Amino acid sequence: MLDLLADLSTDFLDNELPLKQVIVNTHSSVLVGEFWTNYKDDENKSLWFSKMITKTDFYYSHTFQV
Repeated sequence: MLDLLADLSTDFLDNELPLKQVIVNTHSSVLVGEFWTNYKDDENKSLWFSKMITKTDFYYSHTFQV
């Protein structure tokens, strides 16, 4: 699966190809672990994490996710 995703992105060794990026949203710890194992030394691939937080507005007594 990771090789297929990598093939969809830009190969920077070929200057004639257009720039392409692949963004994957996953909850799969297996996919993240395989990505980290196989591509951690590749400068053209990155792994980003995000976290949902809850913010409370004390003035209006509202709670919402940001």
